[in-house]
Amino acid sequence: MTEDRGAPRSPAWVVAPAGEAASLVAPAGEAPPALVAVSADEAVAALRRAAALGPVFALDAGAAAPGRAPVGAAPGGGVAAGGAGPVDAGPPWQPVDRLAADAAALVDAFTARLPGTPRRVAASLATLSFAARLTAPTLAALVTAGVAVAPAAGRTWWRYVPGRGVELRLESPAGWRRPDGAPPLRRWLADIVDDRLAPLLAAVRRDTPVAAGLLWGNVASGAAGALRHLALTGAAPVAAVAAAGRELLAHGPLAGTGTLAAGDGQLWFSRRSCCLYYLLPGGGTCADCCLPAAPRRRARH
Repeated sequence: MTEDRGAPRSPAWVVAPAGEAASLVAPAGEAPPALVAVSADEAVAALRRAAALGPVFALDAGAAAPGRAPVGAAPGGGVAAGGAGPVDAGPPWQPVDRLAADAAALVDAFTARLPGTPRRVAASLATLSFAARLTAPTLAALVTAGVAVAPAAGRTWWRYVPGRGVELRLESPAGWRRPDGAPPLRRWLADIVDDRLAPLLAAVRRDTPVAAGLLWGNVASGAAGALRHLALTGAAPVAAVAAAGRELLAHGPLAGTGTLAAGDGQLWFSRRSCCLYYLLPGGGTCADCCLPAAPRRRARH
């Protein structure tokens, strides 16, 4: 199988030249090499190494062997009847696949947590939380291990946990790597952005009138935040991560969602839409917000 698929805000910040990041982004016009499938165990190992980089990369991943409870399940647990998902001490897991047809359950979870909040605000924060939880760990696995993790149909679960937002669990995910060791970014874009997030965002918009540009800005914000953290921790070279970020932000619906700049050993992202967090009681604007300067606080979902 083949892999088919910025202006600075200050004079001190410069956009990283693409030539400095050939290890992450293939030169323009160069045909991508054939991809090699990796085992579910290797994909899970890449996600677990990514999770060790910080809480932003946390993701529940593993495989439930026949007759054995899933990773993290309570003693005597297992998979709930009716396909409701793995059983443990937390809120029930729900199949991610169902969200593409009807995202009401996801939006409802945030609406219930934020009484009196307009549904479009809850819809925005729901997608922001879900997208960040999916993009950050898989981007980290891509950049640090060279593995493009693909959530498996029928074996990917979500739940809302008050105070923590969306949590995801990937059981026996697929994975791909390039023979030359470079991260297969285009494959990640196809699997995560096109196959998973695009149907979810379309379903959210069927449930709640909210601008597509705002929702895709949420996806970009989460991905850029993950790349920024990878640069800050030294998990990958800043120039390489910045080049990967520029290609990501040029992809399909992510194009035009914001600008990414690099300098002084870190990344900076400025989005062109607002997630609406400022409309919550006590809310404010986020660090990458397009709104005029105001007392800023990082959103908690």
